[in-house]
Amino acid sequence: MNVFYDFTFMNSNHRKLKHNTNIRIPDKIKLPNRIYIMPLINEILLWLYTFGTIFNPYDNFMLKKGSFVLLIAINIINIINQDLNEDETAIVYLFGIVLPVYTIFKSYVLTHNLIGNLLSGYTGMIVLLYFIIKKYNINFVRILNVCLLLLAFFLCFSALMDVLGIMTVFQNPVLHWMHNTENADIGRGSQYFMGYYLFIKTTPMMIVGIPYQMMKKKYHYAIILLIALVLSGTRANAILGMGVFFVCYIIKEKKLVNRVGIIGLAIAFAVFCLIKFDLISVYMDYARTKGSGDKIREYTLPSIFMSWKLNPISFFTGQGYTSSFYNFGRQRWEDDVELAYWNLLRRVGFWCFIAMMAGYIAPAVHLLKKKKLSMMLIAYLAYMVGCYVNPLLYTSTGVTILLYMFCVSYRNADTRRSVIKSIFDTYDVKELVE
Repeated sequence: MNVFYDFTFMNSNHRKLKHNTNIRIPDKIKLPNRIYIMPLINEILLWLYTFGTIFNPYDNFMLKKGSFVLLIAINIINIINQDLNEDETAIVYLFGIVLPVYTIFKSYVLTHNLIGNLLSGYTGMIVLLYFIIKKYNINFVRILNVCLLLLAFFLCFSALMDVLGIMTVFQNPVLHWMHNTENADIGRGSQYFMGYYLFIKTTPMMIVGIPYQMMKKKYHYAIILLIALVLSGTRANAILGMGVFFVCYIIKEKKLVNRVGIIGLAIAFAVFCLIKFDLISVYMDYARTKGSGDKIREYTLPSIFMSWKLNPISFFTGQGYTSSFYNFGRQRWEDDVELAYWNLLRRVGFWCFIAMMAGYIAPAVHLLKKKKLSMMLIAYLAYMVGCYVNPLLYTSTGVTILLYMFCVSYRNADTRRSVIKSIFDTYDVKELVE
């Protein structure tokens, strides 16, 4: 049956409908008098930015930077015209505009490397996306957690394929490409924690995804995120992930009996694994392998102190984003090291470092004042602790987590509805025919 509809929209938002069939259109179906394209464009760009940040941190295809530049360009008026009376506006302006512009300019004066300082210093501007999320009520919390869950599924599936003998992690074309493009490090053997080392550079972000899934009562997804963190092969990811999981479960579970039960089961499972799989020997092998890395970090901090001793004023002024120092741990000149807090202090100087830390602390303080969402706060603090031994603080990864926390603490953004989903939900297809 051919059906023809002729919709004529009036200024009063009412409509006239002419049709050549006897099909009744229910009154509750609302057809918009215009399509709001800007929310849709911004949400799509945020999806692209988040996906690029998580799956391609090295940004080989310029998906991350390209989508970010487009988001800033089409929303520049909105970013400028903000109400300074709102609590978070001044903090976002300080962290997203004042500090990046000042530190980039200062770093250029010190090192004369414009492109390098721009690429290293612009990351603070990512927090400006908060204004776009706020204006269009975009559910960025959901966007980030969906992408993190996809990453967890990918890592678990890759390990499962290896265990079943279908395809080893070294034969996996995606992991192989990510390793060759410096987006990931891969390995397998007893020298790695739990036998695998599938460390995509953004895996620490999955820590903040655990409480989100537990608050949604999707414990199976939280377990998948935890398994992926363990498979990443680093002690920090595994220990912090397990700590966040059990603490959040204890907070979420109201009954004392269930709390004690889960703790008892966890201890029993740990003892069983220690005996069954001889995990003590496995961990000793792993610890011997990681010992060299610990020694490197032990020599890295004195190396940074030595650079300040040679130039005391640089402790306050900073040495620049692209500046380097001689790392006695690796016996070479380096500009980026695992001790993220100390390296950021070396780069930007004491006063800018304090201002940046204020930006990182702000959403946590706001959550404490609201006295809720304690699980999200615990996960965020765990991520910040992990940044001490991972260079993921003032990077696109770290600032994206900061953006996430601004949405959690100031906007309760998880209640926002997806623009894309709203378009598909506009018409109730089931009720078109009586």
